[in-house]
Parts: sequence; C-alpha cells; structure tokens
Amino acid sequence: MKRYDIGAGLLLLLLSAVVMFDARRLEVLPVGSGTFPVLLAAILAVCALLLIGGHLARLLPAAAAPELPSGDGSMNVLIGCSVTALYIAAIAVVGFLPATFVFVVAMLSRISRYRWLTRIAIGALIAGLATVGFGALGVSLPAF
Repeated sequence: MKRYDIGAGLLLLLLSAVVMFDARRLEVLPVGSGTFPVLLAAILAVCALLLIGGHLARLLPAAAAPELPSGDGSMNVLIGCSVTALYIAAIAVVGFLPATFVFVVAMLSRISRYRWLTRIAIGALIAGLATVGFGALGVSLPAF
C-alpha cells in the first residue's frame, strides 16, 4: 500500500482544493456555514501533505539516530502538564486574562532563557492579543 502513498496524497490534496474552492461561496468568517467544510478541507490537505512527505522521507537514505538530550526531560513534561492543569483551573477563578498572563510567564520561565522583563512583555502581549482576538470573534471569556 505504501507505493500508492503519493497518488493517494495527490488525490486527497486535489479533493481538499475542490472542497475549499466550492466552500468559498458559503459564508466562512466569522463562523458561518462554510467554516466547517473549509476546516475539514484544510485538515485533509495537511494529512495529504504528511502522507506525501512521509513517502518521500522513506526514499531518502536513513540518517544516524539523533542524540537524545540528557537531563530532566520527564520533569519538564510533568511540570508542563501540572502548570497547564493549574492554568485551566485558574481561568474559572481569576479570569482568562490574568490566568493566561501568569501561565505564559511561568512556561517561558521554564523553557526559555529570556530576561524577566522580556518574559513579562511576551506574557502581556499574548494574553492581550488572545483577549482581543476572542473578543473580535464574539467569544465571551471568563472574567475576574
């Protein structure tokens, strides 16, 4: 079946293009009757490209296995999952904007080497843009 991957991928890519082209006559933004077909066509296109890319990657010579980083990888996953769970719980308590700000700053503190002022600026920017973006879409967010 692997020998048909490129053909199937191209066929699925063509199908997604046809669906996207046909769905443009429907209302897409904000959420309208054409949103779901466009979303599914985009997901289908990504899957088709992954299918084609996977087949092409198998044609390349095998590279040496990358060296895995040593250290506290499992601890990073545990901390990331814990902070995300706390973030989800905090949204209902303190609201979306402050919870998102604290979440982004906390995650950046763990995974980046930015200075504190930069982390705070990025957290404020992401929380603010997300709030404005959801507001523009008409989504009501939990507030403090």
